[in-house]
Amino acid sequence: MGSGACGGLVAAAAATNEQEVADMFSCMSLEERTKVLGLISKATSTLGCIDTRDDSKPGGGSRLGRPPQATGTFLRVVTVNDVYKLENYPRVASAIQEFKAAQGKEDCVCISTLPGDFLSPCTLTNLDGGVAMLRALNEVGFDYVMYGNHEFDLKTPVLQKRIKEYNGKWINSNVSFPELVGQDGKVLPEYDIIKVGDKKVALTAFLLDDMSQFAPVEPQPKIGKPAESLVKTFEKIKAAEGLPDCFLPMFHLNIREDRAAADFIAKQPEIWPRTPVILGAHDHEVFIEEAGKSMLVKFGADAVNVGVIDIYWDASGKIKRNIHMIEAIDFPVDPKVDKFAKKEMDALSQLMDVAITEIPDMNGKKLSTARVRFEMEPMVSFLLSECKESMPKVDWVFLQGGNVRGGTDEYNPGPFTYGNLMAEFAFDTHMAIVTLPGKIVAETIKNTRTPEGTKPFFLHCDMGCEFADDGITVTVVNGAPFDPEKMYCVSTYQFLLCGMGNLEPLGSYCKENDCVPPLEACLGIKNYFIETCMRQAWLQILGYANIHEIVSPEEFEATLNRVFNDMDAEQNGILAAWEIRDYLDSKGVVSSKLVNFLISSFDLEEKGFIAKKDIMAIAH
Repeated sequence: MGSGACGGLVAAAAATNEQEVADMFSCMSLEERTKVLGLISKATSTLGCIDTRDDSKPGGGSRLGRPPQATGTFLRVVTVNDVYKLENYPRVASAIQEFKAAQGKEDCVCISTLPGDFLSPCTLTNLDGGVAMLRALNEVGFDYVMYGNHEFDLKTPVLQKRIKEYNGKWINSNVSFPELVGQDGKVLPEYDIIKVGDKKVALTAFLLDDMSQFAPVEPQPKIGKPAESLVKTFEKIKAAEGLPDCFLPMFHLNIREDRAAADFIAKQPEIWPRTPVILGAHDHEVFIEEAGKSMLVKFGADAVNVGVIDIYWDASGKIKRNIHMIEAIDFPVDPKVDKFAKKEMDALSQLMDVAITEIPDMNGKKLSTARVRFEMEPMVSFLLSECKESMPKVDWVFLQGGNVRGGTDEYNPGPFTYGNLMAEFAFDTHMAIVTLPGKIVAETIKNTRTPEGTKPFFLHCDMGCEFADDGITVTVVNGAPFDPEKMYCVSTYQFLLCGMGNLEPLGSYCKENDCVPPLEACLGIKNYFIETCMRQAWLQILGYANIHEIVSPEEFEATLNRVFNDMDAEQNGILAAWEIRDYLDSKGVVSSKLVNFLISSFDLEEKGFIAKKDIMAIAH
């Protein structure tokens, strides 16, 4: 972090010097770091300027006022990053409105940005293809956005529709394919020139080029290396506009790549003096630090914090910056955006509240998905075990923590809803089924669990896998003692087998043995989970007391024929929704709301009924 921010921390932490604070900060957990940064949200940049926050907003000014050293018009950027939920958008809208309303009084130009990851992964987008999350950008009033890697979770035609619905400017400086167009029908611009008094600010946008961090969509995007693309874009700006007074890049990169790119910028004599700030995204943690000769800022995911960056010129003409981080809850709720968000969330809740299975009591263990990137979570093992029930002959299911997205602090034994499922498994997550040596899988799992700190590729296993007291050594697989020489039938995210995350020795083994099935042969993880839930529901309807019971095809078909005939009031060989509902209401074994929903999930042709063969296919 920058020395100015450290200076603010010295007093907050009762430390004796900035180095002590820096050491303390590096050892903090994510929660501790976010809390401390929130306490010093008034801290400014490494330039040591005093925060001029003024909550009273006299005469229509903002709570921050003008930077004391600013001469002439300055630029104010209101920014959030990586937003997957609507909850904080009404407050972000108020923040933008407050600072834009003060432009005249404070002699500034105010813009709002969201540097990627705002369509996916998200429960709403799983249902509507990003319609609601894109509309939210317009409702809030974001001026500028860019691609995040998760925008490419959407298929290209769907993503193109969403881009054309956006009212602001979608900047794209390094994605050459697919070549998509904005609302005006023109190819997305590489940059935008913002006039700030007599100054020119060039806003750009660079997306990471590590394809292992993208969903396995076809065709995959083509992305230029950020550092190389940055120089090319700067040269284009210089040729078309002359040297800008300020070069303002939005980055959607990993923090390590951010720092490397910032170091690269610091070596470019024409670029670094014009680059006081880098607007970062992609990581969900808070980062406010000096990287190269610029201040790199990321304010955490889901708009819990609102970043406000002032870029200005002092009396000597030197470019400077002030950095502010303000909790979203400090801003009032905008009624219009709040109404929109509540309408979307209410509609979602009607579907999301349907219970689809039951969470068991796991011997009193805490059930959570909050720390899936740090440690074993029994709740994840349960979710993977549910999927495993619908994976014939699979011994072992494992998945990286970064693919479990709910971040739920605590679950209680009892109903697990469709909304819970969509939140936890927000991605399609195509699951491959392959045969692998036990020692390869066990060593890979061990390697993902040993690094310090955040482990986005921490591999979780189903409940049939047990570990020694160290939490990293496999001892049991599928209820039997682990044999490192045995070939196990395993299921995991297909992209991990193809090299995502560079998990070793798994990646090398799969490459050497050419054992990765094609993507189109892999079902999404939610398909397996829902299939299990449907099987469990139909087993209950058919009278089975143990919903985890393994039933022979012959026994199941015989039972189905008997109960199906009882349900089929019209005796026409199909079950309409009303017939199922009447039967369940009379028997009371399963909620009719649950079964109707589960049937509609598989009634892809929207016939409005289900046939006996459909039940055989999904429940057996």
